[in-house]
Amino acid sequence: MTELELLGYKLKDSYKKQLNQSLIARQKHTERRKLEKEQKIYDEDNFFYYIEGYTGSGFPYGITREEMQEIDQSFPSQPDRKDGKVFWDDEDLPF
Repeated sequence: MTELELLGYKLKDSYKKQLNQSLIARQKHTERRKLEKEQKIYDEDNFFYYIEGYTGSGFPYGITREEMQEIDQSFPSQPDRKDGKVFWDDEDLPF
């Protein structure tokens, strides 16, 4: 656009504004596709059991499947039920 103006072409302000908006939209679309591609890599291999969120760079963080298996193994599968109430034996709790 600047080069065209240097060559003597007259461009309307509305056209310049539309062109700038188009370039910004293209950049956002490219960034979004890049993030989706990075996230898809993690989602495809099922690395995470639960994704809490994403860093500023777009990388996920949360609980991995391996960590969840460790939690499941250390936590009792069924609580004791007495009179319709749930009771956990304190010795079975991991903390």
